[in-house]
Amino acid sequence: MKKCLISILICLIFVISFSGAAGAADTVVRGSIYFSSSLISSYMQKHGFIFIEERSHDFVYAAPDAEITVTNKEDDIVGQGRTDTGGHFSLSVPDEKSYMIIVRFHGHEYKHEVPDSERDDISIRLGLFSSDEVDGWIDAHIKLQ
Repeated sequence: MKKCLISILICLIFVISFSGAAGAADTVVRGSIYFSSSLISSYMQKHGFIFIEERSHDFVYAAPDAEITVTNKEDDIVGQGRTDTGGHFSLSVPDEKSYMIIVRFHGHEYKHEVPDSERDDISIRLGLFSSDEVDGWIDAHIKLQ
């Protein structure tokens, strides 16, 4: 009888804690991350980068596998994930008035504050990367294969 009560108690604790955790994530932060480079799109696409558009003699590409961390005003981490091959991300987070999006991509870190009203369509440009730096990413990726 004692073992049965302990088992029931453990099950209740598990169910209560699971439902509390599920209720905490009640909104979604989504968007896309991209960068620019002077490398031509055919070369970049050959190496797996998705071309978005051309802007002022530079080419814009999706930032695949960028690490995304979402924090609240108290700097508590409320969501983490990575971008897909198209540079898109979608993370479940608790409802807050604003968020800090921290993006880590090939050794660079960017912080981007986002009000709650813009959480559905965040677009973060990481800047222009030199062709030498992007070639270094590609060379490192080829060596890993």
